[in-house]
Amino acid sequence: LTYLSLTEYHRIIRIEAGGIVTHIAGLGTAVSGPDGVATETSINGPRGLAFDPTGTLFFAEHDGHKIRKVFDGGVVTVAGTGVDASTGDFGLAIDAGVMTPTGLAFDSLGRLLVTERSAHVVRRIDMSTGIITVVAGTRYQGSIYNATVAVNTNISFPFGIVEWPAGSNGFVFAEYSSGYIRYVNADGGTRVLMGGGASAFSSGMASNNAFLPEVGCVARGAYGPPQ
Repeated sequence: LTYLSLTEYHRIIRIEAGGIVTHIAGLGTAVSGPDGVATETSINGPRGLAFDPTGTLFFAEHDGHKIRKVFDGGVVTVAGTGVDASTGDFGLAIDAGVMTPTGLAFDSLGRLLVTERSAHVVRRIDMSTGIITVVAGTRYQGSIYNATVAVNTNISFPFGIVEWPAGSNGFVFAEYSSGYIRYVNADGGTRVLMGGGASAFSSGMASNNAFLPEVGCVARGAYGPPQ
């Protein structure tokens, strides 16, 4: 099965075996409606998708400024108030402002990682307590190549994100504007894995000189931890 978020059409769909398309959530209107039956609830600009360890689908409602899940046939909000602001650190995610959420990923402890694109920050939600915290970024746009502490590092429009290596509770995310692929380990240390921070593509060079303009999505392959 393949799940797709149709950002401009404000729907989430599933493509099944044989090419059958099933409507999962959304009404096709650019409105973030109240929680309710998934196929009867309007969602606004869905982007990143992720499944938790139980197989429940979560999605980032980018233009609605919420994180929501599809559970038992309904849409349920788990983070964000719908306000275009990044607020509420160390409080309950459901009461926090989540600004333009874009990428989602679960780590091996079942915690949800969220990139807030226009807030220039990555946050993590402990699903057992509901608490949301910052794990990368300062909310000031910038791109510091030789940074070492993730929460003290300016980042620029974080986009796609994935736990990497698998089971490590570290993660990798793409900085859309700077062209960096940045790694954050389980202890909160950070470094750039790839990208020269320039706006022209090149290949066949050392990773820190491989220019990656407007990099968006990332995915995990069968590789070990970074060296």
